[in-house]
Amino acid sequence: MHRLKSTILLFLGFQLLVPAAIAQNEIATMNHTEIGAAQVRISEELKRQGQAGQAINLRAAQIAGRLSKLLSPEIRNGRSFLLDEKEFNSLLDQLAAEYEQLDSLNLNILSMSEKDRKYFTDGPKETYNQFGVDSIDLAIKASKESMYAKAQVLEASASTFRALANPLKGLQFARARLKLESTVPFQNNVKKAFLLAYAGELCYQARDLTSAERYYRQGLELVPINKNGYISDRLSEVLAAQGRYKEAIELVLAAPEQENILEKFSTLLQLSKLYWRLDDKTTSNMYSQNAFKLLAGNETDSDFARKAAEYELLVGHDENVIRRLTPSVVEFYWCWNKSLALKTLLMRSLANARQGNFLDSKKDFDEATINGVEEVPIFDELRIKISNILANAKIQAEIAEKPIGERYALLVGIGNFADPSIPKLKYAVNDAQDIGKFLTNSCGFKTENVKTLCDSQASRENILEQLGNKWLPLATKPEDLIFIFLSSHGTPAYRDLAALNYIITHDTKVDKLFSTAIPMQEICRLLKTRCKAKRVYLLADTCYSGGLSKILPSSSSASSAGNINPSEFIEGTNMLVIAASDVNQKSWESKRSPNGVFTRHLLSVLKENSKFEDFHTVFDKIKESTKTEVLEDEKTDQIPQIAGFWNGKGLSK
Repeated sequence: MHRLKSTILLFLGFQLLVPAAIAQNEIATMNHTEIGAAQVRISEELKRQGQAGQAINLRAAQIAGRLSKLLSPEIRNGRSFLLDEKEFNSLLDQLAAEYEQLDSLNLNILSMSEKDRKYFTDGPKETYNQFGVDSIDLAIKASKESMYAKAQVLEASASTFRALANPLKGLQFARARLKLESTVPFQNNVKKAFLLAYAGELCYQARDLTSAERYYRQGLELVPINKNGYISDRLSEVLAAQGRYKEAIELVLAAPEQENILEKFSTLLQLSKLYWRLDDKTTSNMYSQNAFKLLAGNETDSDFARKAAEYELLVGHDENVIRRLTPSVVEFYWCWNKSLALKTLLMRSLANARQGNFLDSKKDFDEATINGVEEVPIFDELRIKISNILANAKIQAEIAEKPIGERYALLVGIGNFADPSIPKLKYAVNDAQDIGKFLTNSCGFKTENVKTLCDSQASRENILEQLGNKWLPLATKPEDLIFIFLSSHGTPAYRDLAALNYIITHDTKVDKLFSTAIPMQEICRLLKTRCKAKRVYLLADTCYSGGLSKILPSSSSASSAGNINPSEFIEGTNMLVIAASDVNQKSWESKRSPNGVFTRHLLSVLKENSKFEDFHTVFDKIKESTKTEVLEDEKTDQIPQIAGFWNGKGLSK
């Protein structure tokens, strides 16, 4: 394109240099008649150039009109926005060619008009005619009109390529418009601020975070503080992407409260995400709770759904991400913003992958890939993470097709604790022992492959040794199956506990949880990295009693429950993670038998369905019977949770 511009400029310049040379070099030697004739020739040339400029402007206006129609709301139905991307690019190429000619023409018109105004002024008055002056004015008018039209197209194109997730091309248009400002000023500061914001977003898509920050800050300087919510929100994302969470929080808090309910919702969730990344879960939860109050009545709105899903993906509520990002939400973004459509696809893909639903995850991932997600660098980290999970899942699927080798079980039941301030549990030891008997008597586990650690045996050191050093890492092979059962107290993920869910061991000291308890995250890490077996059951019946709430650190929430969120611990392996209750519920001990309610129904249902094809169908029965007993006996809820799409086959021979 640059070569085309140079060629046109050279061609037009050659034609115009002849009369310009006459004006500059030969005027001193020309007589009265010759000067008059030269003026006429120059006037005619100027008129021709002015008319040529108008002709190009007309063609450019026609193409711009076609672009406008292409992008109109009436045309943008379904996938037409993306289906017409090829036509859009073709029109832009045509328009660029027209403007290449205009650029060359304008340079010559402006240069020639300055010289020839002087020529006409200095020449004989009787040959100075209105025809020549009109020609110059016509040329200058054509030049100015073309510049204003070009500015509008550059602005629209920058915005369009931002929506089309083409940061490199969009930045070319945005920067070209900013360079044109000296010739064609912006209508007002708000217009310029949003063009700068588009440039910032395009740099963000390209992962040029330094330039993105510069453009956003320039935009903020131009917008009144009561109208800068969008730009400050976007700038906070850029700062967060650089790990500058405190700066991002200060920026968001400095902005005035927004009147629009969606902007309020967005701001609250942005603050919640930032505090979450700072491991300040208490403050994060406060903002998220306030945000979700605004969600009531707006659940079906695509923008509300996407923003809620972004937060829930961060905190590990993958089932909610999948539920919110329905096909209609993704389709909504395909209609007008490819970048957000790609983002929603990747979010849903990751959530499904972490839940073990690899078929749906791959479907979304493939759609994003086909539509150019690799051309948007800001999505690289998320895209690579999903790709790795899916690649690992393929390996796991190949392993799952192989016959199961040995079965191993580590069962932990702790009812008595060395720290006298920790309340005792009646049936935790019974639970672990009864599970062990079931596995050996009904499921075919070898006695030597089942280890039960009760009370004093279940120290922090011994549990970690069996999981990550002395036993399971040495004994297991990839084709084997591991069954882990934990029955004890548990803690929720408090701020001062570094956002970890702790399992209370026999020797845990409540004032030194970090060094004396075991994070659930550590147990999952050991199972994934130290143990060779690729099929894993992990069951946690971690009862967080009211008595324990009185002795936990003061920053904890006394109303919180201590069970885990299973979806936080699934990372694409053949693993089922099962919790005896939801995260905000207590796990109860039964009044009808010497077991926890969950363990009682787990054993009962499995004994009746030991040859199951899919553990999820069995789990539905366990969940329903557990829920019913607790509701009848305790007048409250206990609803077991599960994460993972592995069918769990092979528990019983």
